[in-house]
Amino acid sequence: MFKKIVPSSIWLDGEAMEVYNVLSRYSTTLKANGVNITKLLPPKVSMPQKPQYTAKVSRLESVTPGEEGFVVFFNYCSQQLAGIKGLQKETRHYKPEEKCWIVKNESAQELKEFAQKHSIPIGVTARKLMDNYSNNLEQSYSAKRVELSVKLTEPFDFLDYQTVGVDFGIRMSRSWICDEMGLGKTLQGIGTALGIDTWPILIICPKSLMVNWKTEIERFTDKKAELAKPKIMKNLDMMIQTRQLDFLIMNYDGLNKWFISDFEKKKDINGKNRTYIKTNGVEKNFKGVIIDEIHELKNQKSNRFKITKKVINHMEFRQGLTGTPYVNSVSDLSAQLELIGKIDDFGGAYKFNKRYNKIKKEDFEGTNRNLYAVQLLAELNKKLRTLCMIRREKHQVLKELPDKMRRVIYCGLDNQKDYDAAEKNFVSYLAEKGVTSSVNIGMKGDMLAKMKVLQKISAAGKTSAVVREVQQVIDNGKKAIVFVWHKATIADLKTHFPD
Repeated sequence: MFKKIVPSSIWLDGEAMEVYNVLSRYSTTLKANGVNITKLLPPKVSMPQKPQYTAKVSRLESVTPGEEGFVVFFNYCSQQLAGIKGLQKETRHYKPEEKCWIVKNESAQELKEFAQKHSIPIGVTARKLMDNYSNNLEQSYSAKRVELSVKLTEPFDFLDYQTVGVDFGIRMSRSWICDEMGLGKTLQGIGTALGIDTWPILIICPKSLMVNWKTEIERFTDKKAELAKPKIMKNLDMMIQTRQLDFLIMNYDGLNKWFISDFEKKKDINGKNRTYIKTNGVEKNFKGVIIDEIHELKNQKSNRFKITKKVINHMEFRQGLTGTPYVNSVSDLSAQLELIGKIDDFGGAYKFNKRYNKIKKEDFEGTNRNLYAVQLLAELNKKLRTLCMIRREKHQVLKELPDKMRRVIYCGLDNQKDYDAAEKNFVSYLAEKGVTSSVNIGMKGDMLAKMKVLQKISAAGKTSAVVREVQQVIDNGKKAIVFVWHKATIADLKTHFPD
């Protein structure tokens, strides 16, 4: 990293301070890698109490870290003034004391066009930021192949649109992959982790998907993945130190079991209810996290959300995966943005919810569409895609998709103990009857009956996984056809989908 930094002798003071501020935020990580940031002296920058910016010529440059957006200077010109006022009102404001305009990042592309139209020079740093935001917005819809340095094990390869998602995830470090169901978000998450290349990585997902994650990792990579089980967690330190573990996979409730030492709800000195959470330090072993089906943590008041946030708070690499980011309300989005560490880019959860809580599903149904809600949604969509989100739908990548895809989803059983007991009973029955390779006709009936019991228990244990898949199809506005063998399973599914 330091080899790529331009020698400080040719930096401007503002640029030197910008680099120093960025590095200081990662002082702990740098120190762990043998670089002591405290030995770097910050550049001496003297600024008056009320800085007065003057510009003999029109110019445009990025602000220093800590402020969101760009600083725009230009001598008074009615056309330029009209042009900058033409940007979204919420993304720009004038600062009379400095005689400049502040334009937020989400209007980077429009600001770039404004500057070019009015021949306002753009600073080198500002241009790089603008190009970055512009590329993110374009890439968030893209299915055009990107050449990656990361590779899957032979003979597998990413589809073209999947390379875009992997590249996006690597560049952003904190990202939100929201591709429609069936487009391979799991593989994009694995690819991103390979590109980030900082180990080990924690994977948080629904219980029914844990086995599937392990299977996918071992199929497409040479990395080592383990499910969070007592034996694994007991030897976790040794396995990490000897590189016997690259991915640890656990469900949401596993965070509380393996990482939390104290969880308490009590009133603070003001009489307000507070949740106090203390970790045991084991989470510090992990350098990054991938949260699958992150929309299931959309309730910011839930224990799951609070525990997850506490456990992953120190991690720089964070990625959320979901095909249905918006479930009930805008707060669903802010919760997920908070977990991946991007909510501050939107001014915090309070400002985010206050601004966009006017967006309701009913505003887009029928012919009486709420135009203001439509405008807000377009604004939000652009901000999300610019700052952290990538989403493609199947119709956008149809050329890459085969006519039919078959995908086996490996899932654990919700009723594993019941299945194990029935299986043990079946094995005892076979041993009692002395069954080896041949079975007489009289026994076949009994054996089939006992095997059918195992099948029914197995089907019941997979129902929650089926419900999850079907619900995602419905949430995406599609229909699903479900073929079921056992009547008991049909009855169970009808309770979840009565219509």
